[in-house]
Amino acid sequence: MSKCIYCGNETGGTQFCQSCGAKVDGVLIEQAAPVEEKAETPEVITPERIDPQDNTASGNFYRPQEAKGLLTANIVVLVLAIVMCWQTIGITILAMIFSIIGIVNASKVKSAASEFEAQHRKSTATVMFILGLVVLFAGFLVYLILKILKVVTKNIFGSIFGL
Repeated sequence: MSKCIYCGNETGGTQFCQSCGAKVDGVLIEQAAPVEEKAETPEVITPERIDPQDNTASGNFYRPQEAKGLLTANIVVLVLAIVMCWQTIGITILAMIFSIIGIVNASKVKSAASEFEAQHRKSTATVMFILGLVVLFAGFLVYLILKILKVVTKNIFGSIFGL
């Protein structure tokens, strides 16, 4: 029986290999006795044999996600809270705490082990971002009130004492 010298498939007595299309010069290649191959039966996984901790056996594959937008937003709130901390009598310290918790949760989304954990971390980061913004806004209002009081008191006492 002739075999193709390029791919090793049987030519079937034709001039060209039926597998790769190369021209066969009629060269006969000696072939060793065929080895019997045992067909392996695939392991059947029944519901009793599925490990609940093993996600690969159940067909539920989790693909890691990222939360870059939440991470960036919480970093911006942290920077603004730090900048405004002295001007707002320390009210924005709460915004700093909330944004740090949000940053930690947003950065751990990528290393989450399941979809549930990733969604939980995303929702926690979102809530911390919103709370940080609320406290930051409250701090900004305190800043404005303090500036207005400073101007008003300066005008009142300046006119009384001639300053």
